[in-house]
Amino acid sequence: MLQASARPHPRISHTTDYRQHHTHISKFSKHHPNEPRSVIHGTAISFDRIVAAPSDRLDATTWLRAIMLEDGTRLLAATGQWTKAAAHAALYDDASAHLREARQTQVIESLYSGRTDSARAALETSVITEPWERAVAACLRNCIDLHINQLTPAGVAQTLRLVRHAQQSSEPDTAYFRLRLALTE
Repeated sequence: MLQASARPHPRISHTTDYRQHHTHISKFSKHHPNEPRSVIHGTAISFDRIVAAPSDRLDATTWLRAIMLEDGTRLLAATGQWTKAAAHAALYDDASAHLREARQTQVIESLYSGRTDSARAALETSVITEPWERAVAACLRNCIDLHINQLTPAGVAQTLRLVRHAQQSSEPDTAYFRLRLALTE
């Protein structure tokens, strides 16, 4: 999984303007106004010695943003800190309406906090456009239904159909989903 994280994320466009996120991850140094730096938990990091050319800084910032989103959220979730995981993912996920890290952790955090209606509302209002998102939505829906003792065989069967469909999809974004799914089998 380290190799998957060591490259720019396939869902993040390199043409996206991340200047809007400077308050979270990228700031300009007060001492050197032309030297972009990323600030992580109060520590400024310069990419000058990491990137080959100044034009590569956006790629480095995009890569760092993906690492913070995915690995940071995964770490907090793995340690059961769902409230922090949801807040962290919301900070770094630039597509929070989609069923990606921020929305998924919001659903799970609401469920673990006993707010089943909020979990279902967050799931049902998600923007879902990819086969893998439909599969993840079905899995989360089953988690909610299980939590409130309403899980049905038909719901589980539908989830299995959607997961199989996502596994067979040739869409580029679904390749990442298939890789992660294979690692959990």
